[in-house]
This record gives sequence, C-alpha cells and structure tokens, in this order.
Amino acid sequence: MKIGNSRVQKYMSSTFIIKSSKAPVLKYIVLELFVGPLSGSLVKTLGHRHTTQLGAAIGSAGLVLTAFAPNITVICISFGVVTGK
Repeated sequence: MKIGNSRVQKYMSSTFIIKSSKAPVLKYIVLELFVGPLSGSLVKTLGHRHTTQLGAAIGSAGLVLTAFAPNITVICISFGVVTGK
C-alpha cells in the first residue's frame, strides 16, 4: 500500500472539496482572526506568562485526551480542535 502525497491530496480534495493550495494558509488566517481577541484579552487580564502557561496546559490536555481516545470522533476533536492542529 503506497501512501504518498498525491493520494492524500486526492483524498482531501474528494472528501473536503478543497482544490486550492492556499486553503491551509487561509485556515490559519481565519483561526488567528477568531482567537486573537480572546488571547489579547487574556494577556491583559492574566499577563503573558500565565496566558502561555494556560495555552500549554490546554494543548497538553488535548494530547493526553488524544492518547486515550476511544474512537475517531474524539481523536478529531481532541487533536484537531483542542491542540489546534
């Protein structure tokens, strides 16, 4: 079974109907637009150090949850949403 970049691209384009190579870049721009105000307000109230520690704790919790996930839905939510991948 050959797993290559072309098969992954074919699967992704047929599943999610994304044919543009700029789609991952747009995802990060939109994500930053939504998360920016939240992180900015946290920095103002908690400070830089505590905001960074909170982000690291949430990311670590997502990875631990992914390790013990019982099904693919929990993996997609914990790894994709909580860790931000």
